[in-house]
Amino acid sequence: MLGMTLIDGMSIAHAANSTKPLSVGDQPTHAIYGFLRTLRTAAFTYAQLTPVVLWDGASWRHTLFPDYKSSRNKPPETKYEVAQAENKALLKSQKAYIRKALKHLGVRQIAAFNLEADDPAGLIVRKNAGRQRIMLISGDKDWIQLVGQGVTWYDPIRDLHISERTIEAKLGVKSPKVWLECKALMGATSGLRRTGAAAIDLAWVAAGRFDGFVEHDLKPWDLAAGLILVREAGGYVSDINGAQGMLEAGSVVAGNQTIHRALLTTLNGVSKDAGEKNSVSA
Repeated sequence: MLGMTLIDGMSIAHAANSTKPLSVGDQPTHAIYGFLRTLRTAAFTYAQLTPVVLWDGASWRHTLFPDYKSSRNKPPETKYEVAQAENKALLKSQKAYIRKALKHLGVRQIAAFNLEADDPAGLIVRKNAGRQRIMLISGDKDWIQLVGQGVTWYDPIRDLHISERTIEAKLGVKSPKVWLECKALMGATSGLRRTGAAAIDLAWVAAGRFDGFVEHDLKPWDLAAGLILVREAGGYVSDINGAQGMLEAGSVVAGNQTIHRALLTTLNGVSKDAGEKNSVSA
């Protein structure tokens, strides 16, 4: 086997379910048709790769975090929520037929009762990256963190390809690891800003316009003056590992004591590499 095409089953099924309604008698079929059409395109485009469809199970995340995606299960109230619930019911009535069709076509399927599709995708990529070519087909941008040597992400809904070579041009970040850091910071803050000048960003942290600042791959002359401003204003600065090697490592985390600590906790849970490049302000 030269490689694999890992297909995010629910992502592609949801996209197919949002197309023009089709039916046979009372049975909706548009999600079935759209899913198989996407599969056919992938099979022809990446004929040298073996397609594998990954399905969501009941995630282990619900055990650790009871509120995980809890808003998706609340009774619909608005017109939008009612429409979403109806679409969800339509897809549910077609999912079994999609899986049955894949079985008859001989397409491999992977599902575990306590895992989302993201989990086996990550395990498969970790085991095979660099040894086999892997194409990730999903509309879920969380999968972009898996991009690496021989691993490409493709969103057929938006016709968007992301590889190590194109990620900066397409998403404005230097690497999948920095993309993941940005995603983590988005979840931990009220918003991110990027001015492109570390000196200005650090000055704005000192002035209170920004709550915190994170950046990699800086030169000493980018950092020195801003570090003094933040410290003189009573703020805290360190490199991404919490040490005082900002000028040597070229990375910086800045903010007041509480925010500085929170940023380090978030970033160190994602990345230990102080050599990655890019910047975000919170």
